[in-house]
Amino acid sequence: MLESVLSQAAHEWRSRPARVQIADGAGAEALKGLLASQGIEAEIRSELPGLSHKLESLSRRISLEDPRPGPLTGAGVTLEGVAAFAHAATRFLAASGWRHLSHEDQVRIEAPDVETDLRRFALDHHGRRTAPQLYFFPDPEDLPLPSEAGDEPWEEDDEWEDEPWDDLWEINFLKPWAAPSDDGDLWEERGLPWAGDGFIPVAGFWQDGTFRRPDRRRLAFFEGLLAALAATREEDLDTGRWEKRVDTAEGPLRFVLTLPDLLEPQEEEERPAGLTLAWRVMERSMRAMGKLLAAGDSSSLQMDEEGILFLPSESLSAEPDTPEGRAEALLDRAYAARGRRGVLLARQALEIWPDCADAYNLLAERAPDPESAGRLFEQGMAAGERALGPTAFAEAIGHFWGVLETRPYMRNREGLAQSLVERKRYAEAAEHFQEMLRLNPEDNQGVRHSLVNVLIALDRDAEARELLDRYAEDRLALMEYPRALLRFRAEGDSPEAKRALKRAVQANRLVPGVLLRTRATTPGFSSFAPGRIEEATFYLILSLDTWAGTEGALDWLRKRTTLPPRPKKSKAKKGRKKRR
Repeated sequence: MLESVLSQAAHEWRSRPARVQIADGAGAEALKGLLASQGIEAEIRSELPGLSHKLESLSRRISLEDPRPGPLTGAGVTLEGVAAFAHAATRFLAASGWRHLSHEDQVRIEAPDVETDLRRFALDHHGRRTAPQLYFFPDPEDLPLPSEAGDEPWEEDDEWEDEPWDDLWEINFLKPWAAPSDDGDLWEERGLPWAGDGFIPVAGFWQDGTFRRPDRRRLAFFEGLLAALAATREEDLDTGRWEKRVDTAEGPLRFVLTLPDLLEPQEEEERPAGLTLAWRVMERSMRAMGKLLAAGDSSSLQMDEEGILFLPSESLSAEPDTPEGRAEALLDRAYAARGRRGVLLARQALEIWPDCADAYNLLAERAPDPESAGRLFEQGMAAGERALGPTAFAEAIGHFWGVLETRPYMRNREGLAQSLVERKRYAEAAEHFQEMLRLNPEDNQGVRHSLVNVLIALDRDAEARELLDRYAEDRLALMEYPRALLRFRAEGDSPEAKRALKRAVQANRLVPGVLLRTRATTPGFSSFAPGRIEEATFYLILSLDTWAGTEGALDWLRKRTTLPPRPKKSKAKKGRKKRR
């Protein structure tokens, strides 16, 4: 039986793994031997938290009755229609053109003629990092903007639940354990194609607590839309309006899709300025002040009530008279623009001034996958080097970030290093992080928080300890937990390791629950406060599974951070009070 399962898995693997981790238990040694016969190294671990989490979720799903009906419950829906939808979803996930759309891009459906609540949609995804979601809405104002998110403070005891919007159609790509149980059964029994890395496409919407599935006509529409998007190229998006003809289970359909923000662009000045644009204005103001002071001209500067010099905004709003100035002004508009329009404006900035490194940074941040992002960050680094010239690297070492002109280069280099981490090219990422710290030991960007985990993941513990010692004053949880982990890796459950873990918990008591998957993480956030759940979530991302990759570390963390049960309060015996 075990040999049969392994043979089937080997047949379906897209690439042969170099190493497989096996949870200790019955059959572990036998499986290790079978894998060895296939030339695959196997490692038996006492705990596989990721696998345990998935199995627990699957167990809960099986034990509870799923209230969501299957796809065949839609009026008139046939197995052939579901199969056609599944095949379109497979082609959609395999395509790349649509991935250049972001969640800010509102796509209008001009044809075919559909009901109002299906005329517009947006795609929420993170390149190839997560499964995409299509959600439909009738009016542009229903599209949430990033600037509107995060208004409510996140309380440390809050739990994030991905609740669907009532009465709005969605197409989600779900793993079998997250999909409706009837969908999973249908895919298994009928051999329907899995989309991407084992996803099931699920179309529907919630209404008064009931999950509604599409009827025959709507399912064919969703099939056609996925097929049209699968055939969409990046060049199509840039035109703002494109047409695709596709075949569906209900016959051919003609789709005309548009990006209103390209065809009818909103003036960027009308949109609220984001954090990125704010720091761009601040840096430009600081550069202008520096040039004026260096030239001995302080006539344009003013002083506020606290005695701080500043440059009035009207002094910055003058029409730039150099290619660099015009490109930077255009890039300001790009950062204020929504979706695809920002990409086109950034490209225009590079046409005006090819050394506009921050334009590459914007393009990389909106790239469809880590590989594309990495290439753009590399181009941004090269542009930054050209703009700085060779002398800056010799003269500014030690205070590199303090020279404002170096920051676009440093932002691109950090982006490149992070993209290498995403691709698990840890050794290359470490080189970039270390060079950034050589240039700027003050580490204003905080790359040490990434580097220490990369070094641990590479088993370069001595270098990781040296880094922690170099930044001994940094007592954030982002450094305290690596300190505790390194102690455990070197000494096991020693007194020093326990003290290090105690200091880490004092820095942020929420991290153990996040690492052990017993506490929910937060939704997207752009900043964090020490000791809060956002910091714990950030550490989970940075830690690169170094705790799970260290034998016994998670068991130790659980044992040393689980509070003992509270003793029950003893009830006082009832009786008469003695009279005095």
